[in-house]
Amino acid sequence: MNALQLITDYRDQDHYRTSFFQLAKETFGLQFEEWYEKGYWGDRYKCFSVVDQNKIVANVSVTELDLVIEGKQYTALQIGTVMTNPQYQGRGLSKQLMNEVLATYAETIDIYYLFANKSVLSFYPKFGFTTVSQSAYSLATSSIERKPLEQRQLHIDNVADRLLIEQTIKNRHMRQTFSTKYADDLTLFHCLVNYRQNMYFIEALQTIVFYRIEGETIVIYDVIHEQPLPLQTVLAAIMPEEVKTISICFTPDDESKYEKSPFYDEGALFVKCKEGIHYPANVLYPYTSLA
Repeated sequence: MNALQLITDYRDQDHYRTSFFQLAKETFGLQFEEWYEKGYWGDRYKCFSVVDQNKIVANVSVTELDLVIEGKQYTALQIGTVMTNPQYQGRGLSKQLMNEVLATYAETIDIYYLFANKSVLSFYPKFGFTTVSQSAYSLATSSIERKPLEQRQLHIDNVADRLLIEQTIKNRHMRQTFSTKYADDLTLFHCLVNYRQNMYFIEALQTIVFYRIEGETIVIYDVIHEQPLPLQTVLAAIMPEEVKTISICFTPDDESKYEKSPFYDEGALFVKCKEGIHYPANVLYPYTSLA
């Protein structure tokens, strides 16, 4: 890399961490500061970065986790925050970083995957990644008998609520059809950034639900509980009378009870698997585990 230097594992180095935060903000509008300050940047999130004169100029981040697929666990690596300072584009820095990531984890990872926007769809096939289709899940509320239960909004700035959120995420019951394990860091990022105003606790079910109501649709981003619990029990507890459709942003275990349709996005899901292992098509990757 000539005068450029590749570095990683610099979470606790103030200068490099701040430079990474700045590049992420300039490139994607991402705000990582609070996530770090609250201690949510754990050991499973790592940055592979190029430095020039003590400044982060290119980056590929990875999250080490497991995928649960039909009850079996596979080691996985989600790749994200792939970015390069505009002044350094065209030098092949992202290519070098991707090769470094793949070489680092070659002996330990079953499934690599990432979500790419439409501007870079031709980039990842060069590394052996292929696109995988996803499905969207929905349900008419008329098929559920409403059984309202008391719920309260959670506020992550409240110490007691934050501890409840952290503990429930840490000990969450895993969906067996398709889900992520060890993705706590990512889910907590979404708690701070994307769903801060959309977290509710149903004490009778000891369940946290992330949801928004959009017109006549309720969008369920996540349902988190420590003990096994049917999803439709939770849906019946929170369903407003004016809502007609439920949209589910993950793969439910009881798939057959939901309408399944093609999932459309401007980008694409890219996957690279170890020989003999297959990432399932036509499931939905959980929104709260996206990097």
